[in-house]
Amino acid sequence: MLTVEEDFSYQLRFSLSALLNEGHDLRKNIDPNAAMHQAKDEAAMKQAVLDVKHFIHRLPTPSLSPEVQKDFHVAYKLVMVEKQSVSKPEKPTLNVEDV
Repeated sequence: MLTVEEDFSYQLRFSLSALLNEGHDLRKNIDPNAAMHQAKDEAAMKQAVLDVKHFIHRLPTPSLSPEVQKDFHVAYKLVMVEKQSVSKPEKPTLNVEDV
């Protein structure tokens, strides 16, 4: 039978191990050479950003390094923010009456 401390220690190690494995899998999925980047699959990229966001919120650390925060915010802006289509101004018709 495990003591309370041993049980807590086991659960903590198990949780941290699961987080490390999930982080490793996420890292492989968001790598610039990953299939979603090669295919330019926006839906997969959005899902990956959401997965990373949820993963970050489950981390036991109080805060992330500034570099990680910056990288995440850049990815979030590039992938999650809807891009507004830029309409080109209509070109005036060519006046050929003088020719």
